[in-house]
Amino acid sequence: DFNTGLVFLRASAAVLDFTVQWREKVANAKEARIRDQAAFNMITKAPPGLRPFSEGGTEVERVFLASSGTASTLKLGVLPLARFLNGHTFFVQHAHQLPAAEPALSVHMTYQFAEGASFAYGKRQRLRESALWFVDDDAYFSGQYVTVGAAAATLPLAPMGKRVDSREAVAMHLREHAHMLKVVRATRP
Repeated sequence: DFNTGLVFLRASAAVLDFTVQWREKVANAKEARIRDQAAFNMITKAPPGLRPFSEGGTEVERVFLASSGTASTLKLGVLPLARFLNGHTFFVQHAHQLPAAEPALSVHMTYQFAEGASFAYGKRQRLRESALWFVDDDAYFSGQYVTVGAAAATLPLAPMGKRVDSREAVAMHLREHAHMLKVVRATRP
């Protein structure tokens, strides 16, 4: 499936036709799960489906032909993940910090279920922690904050093998989390 977090559209009759079809697919969806990304993928996968794009008899890597929702054909190019990172590759895998990694041109904040006044504003916080959120004024940074130094990292390292069972990984994560909560609670003023 294509991720629609960052989309570049070049003006053409096929693209304009596609955007109308895309908007209509979202607006008239009977299921709540049919949002922009699902609608985009439904249209581009419609018969005859995705096909490789060739130029001069040679297949062009990461470029496809797709239905535009009508008789028009749409050319789709997939942006390189190394420069146009999604939330997982930036915040979890830290792909932009790998040796020889080029700087990210874009970071897409992947979908999050809880975002609003009654939630933790997870997307904003992730951006703040990465020095990518520039909207807060000085008032945001005044107050009390909990910090835990490296001295609190007292659990021994427990490396996992290459074929670790996910249940074992989850159990280790829960042990580490319980330890962290214990340390944070013990260091309260």
